Amino acid sequence: MDMRRSYYLINYITINLMRFIKGYLSLSLLVLVLLIMSLTSPVISQTVQATAKVDTAAIAIGQQVWLHLDLTVPKRAKVIWPLLKDSLSSHIEIVGKTPVDTTVQGEYMHYSQRLTITSFDSGYQTIPPFHIIYRFGSDTAMLHAFSQAIAFKVQTIKVDTTRAIRDIKGPMAAPFTFAEMIPWLLAALVLAAVIALLWYYLRQRKNNLPFITLPRKPKLPAYQLALESLEELRKRKIWQSGRIKEYYSNLTDILRLYIGEQFGIAAVEMTTDEILMAFADKNGGAELLDRLKQILLTADLAKFAKAQPMAAENELSLQNAVEFVKETIPVLPLPGQHEDKPENESKLKA
Repeated sequence: MDMRRSYYLINYITINLMRFIKGYLSLSLLVLVLLIMSLTSPVISQTVQATAKVDTAAIAIGQQVWLHLDLTVPKRAKVIWPLLKDSLSSHIEIVGKTPVDTTVQGEYMHYSQRLTITSFDSGYQTIPPFHIIYRFGSDTAMLHAFSQAIAFKVQTIKVDTTRAIRDIKGPMAAPFTFAEMIPWLLAALVLAAVIALLWYYLRQRKNNLPFITLPRKPKLPAYQLALESLEELRKRKIWQSGRIKEYYSNLTDILRLYIGEQFGIAAVEMTTDEILMAFADKNGGAELLDRLKQILLTADLAKFAKAQPMAAENELSLQNAVEFVKETIPVLPLPGQHEDKPENESKLKA
């Protein structure tokens, strides 16, 4: 009986001792956790800090004031800055804002932005807290930082009701600037240019002169014009298509113009005999005279007698015309050489 009582007593003491130890350990663990949290929470709250402040606590209605928004976080944090629109509340408007500026301060990154705000409602106005979201590295958990709310007073303009009401002042005369004078100066220049052009036009018309005189193209020498015309006539192949009369009319016209320019003979208005006599008087030489006679006489037969010269005669007429022009090209004096003969005198053979 005594043995049984001793057994139960020992068993009771053992169970209560185990319960006491277990409860003591749980309490110690809870105290340790609370101690760690109390030590780490100030550190976390100090590493991330959002603040907002205004330059003054009272403004006049419609007056603009700076609001400074700042955030300090560790450099490894990624910040989502709040998107600010045109107002902070129904009574506070955002007039302007600067870009978000960042500066490195040791192991921390400092974000700052400055807002220009105003209010047109008198009384005490409250700027709600700013909500800034951030996270660390690749962690998808979003953390939140809030600034404090700010209250400031909007004062109305004091009106002295004892003084008489005055009329509204009229608009003040602004000084006349040079930029405002530019359109008038341009208009005056345009008007002067129009008057000058009209006067010039009337003067030119009165003197039978053209309004605009274009620079004339330098006149080519008579022999060069003749040779170019003869070459063009060759390329046209008029007589090869059966137009004999047209071919010789063009050929003799080229020669008549050349003789008139080169020798001063009015060949365009002369007959064949008159041209030959006038050229013979210039001591042109027998060979040149024969070439000219062959061309003019063959042309007269083709134009007036409706003759049909042979192909060889057509080729010979053009060849004689080219040789006639080439052999009568004027001889120009060499540099430093003085001649009594005029520069346009031909190389006429004796």
